[in-house]
Amino acid sequence: DWNLPSSSTVVLGAKPDGTPHMLNGNLNFATNSQLKLIDTTLIVDSSSSVDMGASGTLSGDGGILNATSLSLNVQSTFTSEGNGLEIQSPVQWSCSSPQSISNVRFISTLSIGALCEVEMIGGEANEQITVGSGGSFSLSSTLEINVLDKGVPVEGATIIVDGQTVSTDALGEATAQTTARSVDSQGDVQSGIKTVTMQIQSFTEFFAWDTKRSTSHTFMASTVPTGTINSWLVLEKSWSPYRLEGDLTIASTTKLTVNDGVELRIASQAVIDVQGVFEAGSATISSTGFGARWGGLLLDGIVGSRIQLSGTQLVEGSPLLTVSGYGEMVAENVNFARSAGADPLISISSSAQGTVSISSSHLRDAGSMCIQSQSPDAKIVLDGVEFTDCNGDAAWIRLSDVAFNNVTINEGMEDGLALIGVTGHVSNLKTSSFVGDSTVRLESIDGDFIIEDSQISVGSEVGLIAFNCDDIIIRNLEIAGAPGLDIDETSGQLEQINAHGNGIGTGVTIRHGQASSMMVSDLSITNYSVGLRLHAHDFEEPGVAYLHNLSIDSSDALSIEYYDAQISDSDLVGSISVAGSTINIIDSSIIGTKSISADGILSEWSTHSLSAMLNGLFVEATYVISTELLDQPSTYSGQFVDVILQYSKHTETQSQSSTNAMIATYSAMSLVNNSEFELGNNLNQQVIITLLPNAAPITTVNAPYSGQRFMETMPIEVRYMVSDDTTELADIVMSWKVFDAQGQLVTEGTLSDTGSAFNVTNLGPGLYVLQVIATDDLNLFSTIEVDFEVTLLDTDGDWISSCNSDTWFDASSGVQCGPDIYDPDDDNDGRLDDNDVWPTDACAWMDTDDDGQPDRIECPEGQTTMLFEDQDDDGDGTPDELEGKSSTKNEDQSTGLLLIGGIVVIVLIIFFVRTRGGGPKSLGEIDERML
Repeated sequence: DWNLPSSSTVVLGAKPDGTPHMLNGNLNFATNSQLKLIDTTLIVDSSSSVDMGASGTLSGDGGILNATSLSLNVQSTFTSEGNGLEIQSPVQWSCSSPQSISNVRFISTLSIGALCEVEMIGGEANEQITVGSGGSFSLSSTLEINVLDKGVPVEGATIIVDGQTVSTDALGEATAQTTARSVDSQGDVQSGIKTVTMQIQSFTEFFAWDTKRSTSHTFMASTVPTGTINSWLVLEKSWSPYRLEGDLTIASTTKLTVNDGVELRIASQAVIDVQGVFEAGSATISSTGFGARWGGLLLDGIVGSRIQLSGTQLVEGSPLLTVSGYGEMVAENVNFARSAGADPLISISSSAQGTVSISSSHLRDAGSMCIQSQSPDAKIVLDGVEFTDCNGDAAWIRLSDVAFNNVTINEGMEDGLALIGVTGHVSNLKTSSFVGDSTVRLESIDGDFIIEDSQISVGSEVGLIAFNCDDIIIRNLEIAGAPGLDIDETSGQLEQINAHGNGIGTGVTIRHGQASSMMVSDLSITNYSVGLRLHAHDFEEPGVAYLHNLSIDSSDALSIEYYDAQISDSDLVGSISVAGSTINIIDSSIIGTKSISADGILSEWSTHSLSAMLNGLFVEATYVISTELLDQPSTYSGQFVDVILQYSKHTETQSQSSTNAMIATYSAMSLVNNSEFELGNNLNQQVIITLLPNAAPITTVNAPYSGQRFMETMPIEVRYMVSDDTTELADIVMSWKVFDAQGQLVTEGTLSDTGSAFNVTNLGPGLYVLQVIATDDLNLFSTIEVDFEVTLLDTDGDWISSCNSDTWFDASSGVQCGPDIYDPDDDNDGRLDDNDVWPTDACAWMDTDDDGQPDRIECPEGQTTMLFEDQDDDGDGTPDELEGKSSTKNEDQSTGLLLIGGIVVIVLIIFFVRTRGGGPKSLGEIDERML
C-alpha cells in the first residue's frame, strides 16, 4: 500500500521511458494530503483501491489515474491544471457541502452520495451518473471563440449560443458557456449538440458544438473588397470562407481566382460583373443564407472576357449566371442550383454575343427554368449535362445556336427542351425520368437543325412536337409512350424512329403539312391505337408525304385525312382508313381492313426490274406495257429499267385490280417479244425477257457491176434488190454513199421509194466505191459495196481501139482522136476546137456576127442539133438570101484561108503530143465496152 502522509503534497511526474507508474497496493490519502500527477499515468492494481479520505486532494496536469475504484468523502476533491486530470476509475463521491471542480475528465461511472452537490466547469462526464437523495451533478462546458479576417482579428462579431449573445473583443475573441449535463433526482438532462452562430453584417457562419466537452473554435470571415478590382485577386482556402457584401467588378485587365476548397458567400442581390476573367475551382459560391439570393455572375464584357468554372458549387443566385454581352463561360463538373422566384439558373439576354459551354454538370432547383436564352448571337454548348426540378423548362432557347450532346432531363419540369427558331443539333438526349408536359418542343426552326440518337419518354402532352418548322432532320429516336411524335406544319426528314406504346394513343402524327414534302424513312411503330396519322383540312394543300420502310403494328396502322402520301417498302399490320386523300402504297404488305371514304383513293403498286437478253447479253430495249388499270400503254427504255405498276385501286364505291401486265419488248437486232408477267408485292421483282435475234436486210446490187467504167457526165444508174425477215419493203430505209479512192465521202442520199433504181451524177474522173445501205424498222442495217470508175469525157466518140494513145491520132481515119482534153477537134467536124464556136457540136462551127446562131448547120449522118441556122450571118440587117454574089465569093475565100490555118495548127498539135506523150499507153488500157 501507498499511504500519503498528512498535510503532504506528493508530485508524480513522467518516467524517463514514458511508461506508467504501477501501484500494487492501495492508495490512501491522509488528512489534507495531496497527490499531483504531471504528464504521467498511475495504474493501481485491480485488486486494490484508492481512498481519498475526508480531505484528500488529487490534482493533475496531463495526469491519468487508473484504478478499480476511487472514493471521496466529506471535503475530498479534484483539481485540474493545464492539460487537466483524467479519472479512469468508477468514483464513489460523498460530500457534506457543495463541491466545485473544473476540467476533470471522468471516463468511468460516477456515483454521488445523498445531499452531495457537485458542479464541474469544463471537463467531461459521459458515462453513467447516479445521485443519492438530495444529491446532484452538473457539467458546464465552455466554448472559446476566435474570429479572423485573413488572419486579422475581427472586433464586434456577434456570437450566439443557446440564446446567449456575446461579441468579440479587440482580439477577435469571445467566450460562451452552457450547461451540458444536469443530473439529480428528477433525471439526467444532457444538452448534446448546440448551434453556435457567428454574424458579421449579412455574413453568417455556424458551428455545431458538442457540449459534452469544452472546446475552442475559430471562425474565418475574410472579406472580399467591393467596387472594381484592377489587380489579380486570389481567394485562398486557408482564409476561407470569404464574404462579399456588395457588387464587385472585375476589370477587363485582371482576374479573380477562387481556389479549391474556398467558400465565397455573397450578400443578397450583390453581383460579380466579369469584364475580365473569373475562375473558380472546387469551391462553393453561395448566398449568405436564410433564403437570400445573390445577384449571380454577370458576363457583359468585351471579347476575351471569360468565366471558367471547374468542380464549382454555384448556388443560391438569382440568376446564377447572366450573359448580356461578349465573352465566354466554360463550366465543367459544376453544380448550378437554387435560383428564386421567376429567375432561371442561367439567363442569356437578347444582347448576348458570347458562348456558354457546360459539361459534366448538374442544373437543378431553379426558380422558373434552368436555362433561358433569347439571343440570336449566342451559342450554347451542353455536354453531359443533367437537369432536375427546373420548375419550368429545362432549357428554353430562342434564336440561339445550340450544340447539345448527352443531356439528361429528369422530373420537375414543364417542358424538357423548348427550342424556338434555333440552329444547331441535339444528340444523345435521355429523358427516361422525365415528368412534365412536352419532352421536346421545336418551333419556328428554319432549316439547319438536327435532333438525333436520343431516347424520349413521353410527357403528359407529347414526346416530341415540331411546329412550323422547315427542313428539320429528326433521326434515330427511341420514343416510349403516347402521343409519341407530333409533326405540325413542318417539313423535313424523319429517319430511324422507333415508337413503342402501351396500346393506347397515337404513335406518330403528321398534320397540316407545308408545300414542301415530308420525307419519312425507317419508321417503326408498335402497340398504339393509331400507329401513324396524317391529317389536314380539306382546304389545305400539303405537299405529298413520302414514307419509306415503315413497320407498323397497331390497331389502326394508318389513319389519313386530306393528306396525300406515298408509302413504299413497308409492312403494315392493322386497319387502314383513308378520307379525301390519294394514297399510293408501293412494294408493301398490308394485313388488315381498308376503309375508304370521302373521295379517298388507295392504290397498291409493285416494282419490277425489266431487262432484255439477246444472245446471252443484256441489251438496251424499249418496253411497252399494258395493264387493266392503265388507260393507255406506258413506254420505258433502257438496259435495266425499274417500273412501278399499279395492281389494285380502292375507292369508296369500288375496288379494281390487275393481276397481269402485257409487255412488248423492242430492241435493235432482235425480233419483237410479246409476253406477260404477274403483278403484286414480292411477285416477279426481276423480269428477264429473252429476245430472238433480228436478221439484217439482204441487199444485192445488179448495176453497176464491180469495175464498170462510165464516161464523165454520164449518169450512173444503180439497180438493186432488198428484202428483210420482219420489215415490209416499203418500210425499209435505203440510203447510199459514194467514196473516192482516198476513202473521203463524195456524195450521199436517201431514197424515198424503196426498190426503185436511182442515178448517181456529177462525178469527176476517178475511182469510186458505192455503198448501198438498207435499214429495217428495228434499226438493224446491212451494207453492200461496188467499185466503179469514171473516165475522161470523149464528146465525138473517137477514142476507139484504132486511136493511138501516144499520138492521139487515128491513122485509119486520118483524124486526131482521144478524150476531149487531148483531141483538138472534139466533135470531129474537121474544124479545130479553137476555131469552132461549137467544139462539141459537129453540126455547126462558125458564127460570123457572134449572135449565138451558126452561119450554117451541116450535120453528119446520124447526128442532130438543137441549134438554128442564122438567116443574117453578117448581122447587117439584110437576110443572106438578099445579099449579092460578091458575098459568096468573099465567103469562099475566107473559108479557104481558115482551112489552111487549121491544117497548120493540127500539124503543130500532133508534133507536140507525140513529143510529150500522155493518156493510156495502149488500147488495152481502155474499157473496150465503153469504147
